[in-house]
Amino acid sequence: MTRSERARFPQRLEHYFGGADEGRAFAADVHEALIRLLRRFGGEPFWIAASAIQEARRRLIERNAELLDAAARSDLASDERLEAVSRATAVLAVAIAEARPIKGLQASGDPDEQPRNLLLAPNAYCALVIGLSIAILTLSGETADPYVVVGSADMAVDAAFAKLSTALRARDPAAALAKEFSALLPLLP
Repeated sequence: MTRSERARFPQRLEHYFGGADEGRAFAADVHEALIRLLRRFGGEPFWIAASAIQEARRRLIERNAELLDAAARSDLASDERLEAVSRATAVLAVAIAEARPIKGLQASGDPDEQPRNLLLAPNAYCALVIGLSIAILTLSGETADPYVVVGSADMAVDAAFAKLSTALRARDPAAALAKEFSALLPLLP
């Protein structure tokens, strides 16, 4: 994603789970983020099912409404906020990964410029970048540069993919991933 292509993604958690229009914003932003990530990584052509993203959001709200509301509160102490945001963005990443919105992907471009794990698990990889991007922006504030946020999340996911993907396969993937996010987030801008 180039700076000139900056769009709505990422936004803070409360943007996606705190207002009247958040359902459309979440689906549109995640769909756009997936397109931009796949293009950035040279994965063309691809097919993304918007209905899978909408279903992921529905399940998120149904199963984790209290957790999402708690993470959207800005009056928490910094340690509590880190924990709440890590947990909420972990369940978000798990829901997107499980929904598998990327239905088709063919590699193109220079393989040396692509994250080494993207083609092995595109839904998991992109879901992790999306979840971590939202967490970074939520914790750092609205003044953070979205280009830097997504780039940092991408590099962190690429570097820690083995641990993060293991967390996604754990018995309780949201708890395992929240632990990994909590360890990564203080190191990211």
